Amino acid sequence: MINRKMLCAATLACLAPFAAAAQDGYLTPGKNGGSGQMPSGYSQLYFELSNGDWAGKLSLPARPKAGDRVTLSSLADTYALLDGRQTVFADQVYIPVDSLSNAEFRWSAKHARWDVIGGLSARVVYGQNRDVLNVPSTEHTVTQVSLYDTKRANTVSLPSWAPNGAVLVVANASSANVGVQGGPGNGTCSAGSNCGYVYGADGAWHVRLGHGQERIAAQLPTPDKRFTDVFVGNPAQDPLLPQVVHLPSEAVCGDIYQFTNTHDATFSRVSSDNTSLNKDAVIKKGLKYVFRFDGARGRWIHQGAR
Repeated sequence: MINRKMLCAATLACLAPFAAAAQDGYLTPGKNGGSGQMPSGYSQLYFELSNGDWAGKLSLPARPKAGDRVTLSSLADTYALLDGRQTVFADQVYIPVDSLSNAEFRWSAKHARWDVIGGLSARVVYGQNRDVLNVPSTEHTVTQVSLYDTKRANTVSLPSWAPNGAVLVVANASSANVGVQGGPGNGTCSAGSNCGYVYGADGAWHVRLGHGQERIAAQLPTPDKRFTDVFVGNPAQDPLLPQVVHLPSEAVCGDIYQFTNTHDATFSRVSSDNTSLNKDAVIKKGLKYVFRFDGARGRWIHQGAR
């Protein structure tokens, strides 16, 4: 299990930025204008979150060069969301950045993506030119299974156990379809496809994809997307606008509901039922209200308005 001492030893912050190479950078949201959008221009970027120096949404550099690396670490108590675009996790919308997480990425110019290459909470598993690739069960919350024609497998067997909310993607860059065992229905990952799974509190792997939108209602449904937006409008124009919104009692670990008030009126609020809230949260304009489902605790965890 990862602890603060292990993470401290893995981060440049705890080494007290003595002297990195000219193209190396050590940043936090506070040193980045309050933003979690990581800048380009570093061959090695260390980006760290902590209590009091945190951003809820993060994104990897948008204009990297071949071989650029990013090490992302979090000592913060509150979770963050790393944008999955330009990674094999794009269909899963985001990569979880939980407390004490540490993940390393490298830009592949050939595949035009950021690949997971390691870290205390992230790992890459390569094909071993065997018929079946058995992905071992570990405490990593992020796993990229990378397959190529030179590092192939005919079948990938998913781990029998993973942490709740762990994400795993079979990144099949080979020229052949690959079978997937241990997922829902034991499917096939087509050549050139990225096939993603999320581990739930029910002890099973689930397919959770996409970014959707749900009309605001007094009782929101169990989401069918990984990330669902709910927009709050003007009560004067929407007579059906509910004053209290209840989140569903069931979902898959890692599912997100995000609330945004698009009008000046402060009318609707999110009920504290099935959430980590101590009281109902009024949805104010200009802030995002993010809730992530924790299957082990059976409730939605509020990230905090931002």
